[in-house]
Amino acid sequence: MMTHLADEDPKKGQAVIDLLSPPRLQEGALHTFLWTWGRRDPRAALDYVRTFLPGSLRNMALTQVGRVWAESDGASAVRVLDEFLPGEARDAASSLIGGSWGQKAPQAAAEYFLQHGSAADHQNTVPNLVNGWANRKPREVIHWAERLPAGEDRTRFLRNGVERLAGHDPQAARDYMRGQPGEFQELVYQGLASSWARQDPAEAIQWASTLEDDRRRKNALAIIAQHWGRDDVVSAGKWLNTLPLGEIRDAAVGTYVIPLAGTDPRGAIEWTLSIREDQRREQRLEEVARIWMKNDPTSARAWLNQKNPLSAPVRDRLLEVK
Repeated sequence: MMTHLADEDPKKGQAVIDLLSPPRLQEGALHTFLWTWGRRDPRAALDYVRTFLPGSLRNMALTQVGRVWAESDGASAVRVLDEFLPGEARDAASSLIGGSWGQKAPQAAAEYFLQHGSAADHQNTVPNLVNGWANRKPREVIHWAERLPAGEDRTRFLRNGVERLAGHDPQAARDYMRGQPGEFQELVYQGLASSWARQDPAEAIQWASTLEDDRRRKNALAIIAQHWGRDDVVSAGKWLNTLPLGEIRDAAVGTYVIPLAGTDPRGAIEWTLSIREDQRREQRLEEVARIWMKNDPTSARAWLNQKNPLSAPVRDRLLEVK
């Protein structure tokens, strides 16, 4: 009904809303009414909402008008926020309006908020809308970010684009990374490993194995082990068994056992015992035991009270967990 009134007779729609109670019913009707009316005549809808008394209903209504208006004129929608919404309410609405604007014109929205936005816009609104943009069109984000001035924003958005590109086209992301300076690769390689592992772990392993830096290679393979183990524990385990004993295998097993602990804690413990480095092995055993305690405290306590490879201080700490 409210959609029909918004199209055919907005004044009658306003009268119906005024008569509604409780507040939740009124708010739901107003939400629908403004969504439709705001698309047809956002200025008239805004004039109506401005007559509301200050409070949460008025803030919600202004946000709704702004979200709809942003689909056709994002800058005008944001100016509504700046003029009529106070402080925290303005910043909360900005993220929603930025999302609507970003669906239609993400580059214009991002550039507007970067130039004119508040501190909260820089922290929340712009990253959120660029993230949505990168999910849809990562190459566009990369090309846009490359033209930004050097600095934190440029690096962050380039990273976002490359990591999302890895989910769409891992080879293209890999090729792009080859031409980037070392400090940028340092920021991105972990996200690239994570995205690639979800799509094609075998290809991800091949790429990670070619990394020249030993630490990056070790960390990338560990990230792949964790994600692959979450999706296909058997295949990931077979791959781990092909790795030679040493730091790389220890790191990969150390991440593999964390998701495994949620479904097969005894299996996770067996894998953890194969870690050769003492401190890493003890730390991972404690983490696995904590996950087990959280999911099945009775079985975990029974295991802890038996002879096990944990040191006495670690075992005592875990048994104290309520």
